[in-house]
Amino acid sequence: MASHDHYDIKWGIGELPLDLPAGVHAEEVSPATASPVPEKAKHDGVAAITRLIASELAKQRGRLEKSARILVASDDQTRVTPVKTLLPPVIRAAKSVGKPVSIVVAGGSHRRMTREEKREKFGSAVVDEVPVLDHEWSDESGLANFGKARGGYDLKLARVACEPGTFLVGLGNIVPHRVCGYSGGYKILLPGLTCQDTMNRIHYASAAYPSERILGVPRNPVRDAINEVGAHRPIDLLVNTVLDGASRVVSLCLGDPVAAQYQGAAVAREVYGVPVGNPADVVVADAVPEHADWWLCAKAACNCKSFVRSGGHLVLLAPCTEGWSPAHADVLLEHGYHPPAEIDEMVKGGAIPPNHLLEASHLAHVGEVMAHCHVHVVSDTLDKKTFGKHGFDIVRSRDFQALVHDLVAGGRQVAPGRSTSVKVVRRGSEILPLC
Repeated sequence: MASHDHYDIKWGIGELPLDLPAGVHAEEVSPATASPVPEKAKHDGVAAITRLIASELAKQRGRLEKSARILVASDDQTRVTPVKTLLPPVIRAAKSVGKPVSIVVAGGSHRRMTREEKREKFGSAVVDEVPVLDHEWSDESGLANFGKARGGYDLKLARVACEPGTFLVGLGNIVPHRVCGYSGGYKILLPGLTCQDTMNRIHYASAAYPSERILGVPRNPVRDAINEVGAHRPIDLLVNTVLDGASRVVSLCLGDPVAAQYQGAAVAREVYGVPVGNPADVVVADAVPEHADWWLCAKAACNCKSFVRSGGHLVLLAPCTEGWSPAHADVLLEHGYHPPAEIDEMVKGGAIPPNHLLEASHLAHVGEVMAHCHVHVVSDTLDKKTFGKHGFDIVRSRDFQALVHDLVAGGRQVAPGRSTSVKVVRRGSEILPLC
């Protein structure tokens, strides 16, 4: 942490300047950029990562030779996994044993990637050479049914990942996550390649717990439910990264999907975990690296809640260039944001139907934050009148600094003689408050 009175805060691909009033200093909160880095990766970068993946695949050569095909399940453009670095050794291994290879985008309920986004994510040469498939999560004909999971729902996965003879590689990145503790591991299948009902129920299960019970907790009820999928469709090789606060690879987690994910979660805690200390009156946070719409930016709101005192103010820089949510906006606005207990009553009473449990989990998670503090969203795209009705203060970028100054002045009026405490949080979508 550092203290000074001028900040340039990430706002999408740009920045907004913040000069605090005279005499006011902020505590800066950010992920580590000097965490333990494997020596080979530190010195050799891409070359070392390629060697490590190739070495792991060499151990699997016998299984690769017996397989009919290799399928890579990868996250989409909303994630910062360095897929372009991870893919080439997998493709070369497939070629070396003469097996066809393809990629399936495990984007869950996210919108489809455009071809240009695929070229940027996977590399132009790869997209020109390797089939890149979209997961049709609402098309029952494209799903394989494994029967009832312990949670009582049908466990279904994309049929393309379940065809006999398929060697399945899972690519992803591990960061703190409000729904399941940490991302990575079997999350690439569940919810990445599952059906609407399973996706709904897995997400809504997390709303039964406060954020402190799930966020940054490696073993929790939701992660256990996600890992259950491995008994039905194991990932043959997991390739997960952990990145630092400068988006450099600090850990490469390979092999068993459960053990490697837990290993990565421990590293992610070192990188992203920051002691809360004294919660601040005003917290200014970016939504890096997931800032395209409110559905994604809300992660930063959930992650930053504990840094704000009860009744304080969270100012979230959320460009939301794609609006509230291309896939979920209508449902979110229909039901509105409420504390988790109220959302649960709406679910149990039928006001929120079962096919909207995914949205209900989001409403409950954000509703928990809004019950704790005031939320100000800095965006030039969101409609102030529409979203103001749902309890948000929508602020234009030109008014950002004036807002912070007003909040600081307001804090002094509430507690004369005491300076308003301010924290600036970097990479809010990944930060992990340690209470």
